[in-house]
Amino acid sequence: MQGGGPRGYRAAANALAENGDPEMGLHVLERAYAHFVDGEMLEQWAQRIHDFRALYGFAPVWEVADESGEIMGEFYTLSEITAAVNKGKLPTGVLCRRNRVGRWRQVDSALPHAFRRRPAGVGA
Repeated sequence: MQGGGPRGYRAAANALAENGDPEMGLHVLERAYAHFVDGEMLEQWAQRIHDFRALYGFAPVWEVADESGEIMGEFYTLSEITAAVNKGKLPTGVLCRRNRVGRWRQVDSALPHAFRRRPAGVGA
């Protein structure tokens, strides 16, 4: 990986944020994350991105994909996900991950509250 490795990316992201451009700092971290292949490093880097987003006031974003990995959409609140489930726009079996990083998980097990209020026969 170019750019001084993980420390270089973190330093660049922090410098950008401290100089008034946290969006670009987040972009640097997300771009760096895309280059990691080691599972442990991915998890550590995902946590850094979650922490950076929280530190600089970025709202969480839930990325949703179908079983083939095709991105179906992004949601910024859990109530948006619940509404999509209740309207039948998100079937059971779709995958999600928080802040566009980390492992993909089944949305119905990762966010079970979104599926509790589903009307009978919707999303089945």
